[in-house]
Amino acid sequence: MRTALFFTNDSGVYVIPPARMWATKIREIETVEERQNMLALYRQQLDQRRLEIPRRSPPLFGHNMWDCSLPGTTLFMPVCDVSLALISLINLVDGEQGRYVRGHGGGMNIVDDRHGFRPAGTEQWLGSGLIDKEKILPLSILERQACYFMFSEPAEALGVGGWMHCRFLSQDITRALGFRIPDPSGPGYANPVGFDGILEGFCPPYHPSMGAAVDAVVARMARPGSGTSAAHPNRPAAHRMSDAQFRGDIVEVSDAANACAKAVCNYIHDTYGRFPRTSTPCT
Repeated sequence: MRTALFFTNDSGVYVIPPARMWATKIREIETVEERQNMLALYRQQLDQRRLEIPRRSPPLFGHNMWDCSLPGTTLFMPVCDVSLALISLINLVDGEQGRYVRGHGGGMNIVDDRHGFRPAGTEQWLGSGLIDKEKILPLSILERQACYFMFSEPAEALGVGGWMHCRFLSQDITRALGFRIPDPSGPGYANPVGFDGILEGFCPPYHPSMGAAVDAVVARMARPGSGTSAAHPNRPAAHRMSDAQFRGDIVEVSDAANACAKAVCNYIHDTYGRFPRTSTPCT
């Protein structure tokens, strides 16, 4: 999962990119010198002025207008990559060949509940045994779960639980931050797809196609026959677990599931002109 932490205060606008967040050990700060390494994360400045957030509804809830990003305060804004989470969940279509549902029959049957519960590009695999027709998973629920998985982790890490402070429509804030927002091709709301060089969504225009975006996501996982994935040079294994055991349990994705996931992602993008369908790639 990927989250970029933007924040603003009286001295400007800053960001901690996901690529710089890898921990080097379980307890990251043990000496005074190491404290400087942590402080360095907070020094990538995007602007020398406080972020100007429109004081109206939307983007703010009415009860937040009195205290949101006022002088003397620091406002933290985690922005999550929902596109990565959604592609990862679409691999739930994997059957016995992959580790998601091994031992439980075929994978999930992803359907488009906005179009009569028709298959979301999965027709080719419905009769192959990869997908269990009875395990129906509507796109609306799938995308909602992708948001749940992404939003809960940064909220907990910041110590704010599930409370949503700042906004319920983020387009004004992401635009003020400098996110890439393509012009909509039809009716709909703004769709921030990424921040160049900081948080780029797994979708066009950062990838030439949804197939290429799926390949980029799957490349982050282990593949069948490849053994355990290579250790990241700056990432420790889980607590009380050997590095080999940790990496040996990384999810594998079969070739059939990879092809099916591409079909689902292409279906979403081709049908709705965007990916994800209802959320935004970066939220």
